[in-house]
Amino acid sequence: MQQAEMTLDSAEAARLLTDSAQYLAPFAIHPETVSGAARRLGLPLGRVHYWVQKAQGLGLLRVTHQQERAGHPIRFYLTAARVFLVPADLLDIERRVTQDLAAYREYLAAVERVQPDLLGYGPLTVRFDEQGASLNFGEQGWSGEALHIRAGSLRLPPEEARLFKEELSALFARYYAKHSDSLHARHYLVHLGVVAGEEGQG
Repeated sequence: MQQAEMTLDSAEAARLLTDSAQYLAPFAIHPETVSGAARRLGLPLGRVHYWVQKAQGLGLLRVTHQQERAGHPIRFYLTAARVFLVPADLLDIERRVTQDLAAYREYLAAVERVQPDLLGYGPLTVRFDEQGASLNFGEQGWSGEALHIRAGSLRLPPEEARLFKEELSALFARYYAKHSDSLHARHYLVHLGVVAGEEGQG
């Protein structure tokens, strides 16, 4: 039976989940076969089978039932929980930073491929106001293929900053949930981030 929530106690399970959650997504809502998950993910059967075996061995996936047939039976898998909690002490922060940098390089390469002018740096505009200086390196925007915004900074009161972050998170979550299970949806790379800068920064 699938639990509503599970807290991990294994560093290996935490690493697999943070690295490869997309492989487990097809098994989270209802039981699914490896071949069915491979079709939904658009990935080779062997690769999905590899991650399914690893996840099952670590207790992240469970066999719910199987269909008998000549040769090997067809197994149906379901994630052990709908929500997994990973304690902070199981996270390898340096490894995550390295992975995030690699993901951002992949994102920039994709933007350059479909709309290279969005990555043009320049001309530089230096703007001064009562708060100090802000630097803007050139064009940003969107085309039919890509959206790329290098805003650098926004000046917002703390309450508006909180609302801005909530709205961005809700917007991403809405679209993620809407099509994450679709066989016809195209894969898009997305990077969102909002964090308070140090006082005196532009």
